[in-house]
Amino acid sequence: MNRRPLSRAEKSLFAVSFFSLLVIGGGALFAARDAEPDWGIRPAPPLPTPNGFDLHLEAANSAVRFTPEIDPILELPDAKISPENHSLARRRKWLDANARMWTLFAQALETPTRFPGDKSGNRWAKLRQLARDNAARAQTLKLAGQPFEATKAALDGVEFGEEISRGGRLVSRLAGMAISRIGREPLEDWNQTIEKLSAEEAKIAAQRLEKILQNSAPFSQTLDAERQDELRWWREGVKTPHWRTHQDGGWKYNLRAQTVSKHLVARKIHENHDQARTELELPYSELQALPEPVLDGTPVVWMLSNADQFRPAIGNFYRHQIATQMLLLRLALRSYTAQNGRAPQKLSELTPAILRAVPTDVYNDGKPFFYQNNGAKYRLWSVGPNGVNDGGVPLERKPNGKSHKPAPNLYGKTLKGDFVAILCR
Repeated sequence: MNRRPLSRAEKSLFAVSFFSLLVIGGGALFAARDAEPDWGIRPAPPLPTPNGFDLHLEAANSAVRFTPEIDPILELPDAKISPENHSLARRRKWLDANARMWTLFAQALETPTRFPGDKSGNRWAKLRQLARDNAARAQTLKLAGQPFEATKAALDGVEFGEEISRGGRLVSRLAGMAISRIGREPLEDWNQTIEKLSAEEAKIAAQRLEKILQNSAPFSQTLDAERQDELRWWREGVKTPHWRTHQDGGWKYNLRAQTVSKHLVARKIHENHDQARTELELPYSELQALPEPVLDGTPVVWMLSNADQFRPAIGNFYRHQIATQMLLLRLALRSYTAQNGRAPQKLSELTPAILRAVPTDVYNDGKPFFYQNNGAKYRLWSVGPNGVNDGGVPLERKPNGKSHKPAPNLYGKTLKGDFVAILCR
């Protein structure tokens, strides 16, 4: 059947209609692209008044500095120590000069603490220095022949690190874990301090540390804070005119990025954080078996590139958790041994007289730590980040690591070796 050719007027009408539909459809797409999503942002919880965070900063700002410093920075093992500059008499003078700092520090530990949301790196630098000063206080008390007072000061540092990042994002949690590690360091002296504690002193210290760990904010809280802060940031960020443009993305990236909708950004943020929460609940063996996160290079992934930080952060948290639990068990074992003249046959003997519960090895999917009784001595280890029991062989040291210091707990999951009490931290 033959069709009549379209007239010029009909062709014009068709063309106008077609382009009108294109314009309307494109406008609809752009309108949908810029429609405001339901971000799912919850109101930020109120800060405590007073806030221990502020008191810790006040303590840090009140520090009286000596030149040269009383202790070299503990994280710099090559620092030179001059006996005349680090005599016990000079250390005592330094302690007295900083009486106000110790008073404020003690008050801060007794005050509810919540991270206020300030991203200032300068604040963390000051708080980290406060942790070093407190570790120097513990070292001074050790030199003065006061092992119990030194242990209490070290636990003050651990508690400081556990509390200071409460309610904060990943960067806050990592800073808090670093502060806790500085707190533990005075007790990582091949048991010289812990072995001088009486049974009752070691029990008091163990029960305090157990309480600190029980009250520590779960890592899921950190992930929630990260989610909420990221959502708030993006909710404001997408209000800027050129939020889809990335100066390092190139023209192809920036062209593709124009298709990214606000709804897609909000959805991907929640998906990334949901995945992180799921991984946090996995047994370590299953987490370890997951393939490494891969960024596919699409604009929305580039925009949300912090998604690949969650799994390493969970791994850092597990390493920190193991190191602190090892210290807890060392204190409890000292209490038992000092009381009975021998180490327990099993770790379960530490409960309920000393500990409420014996911690388990997250690297071994929550199974008990490996423990061997050798009379008055013992061996205690975790399978370590590779998840394999290497028979208590310690983790390899970093190149040029100091033989007189415990091996730092900073290793990839594929390296051999176990996390051994006293020999690793």
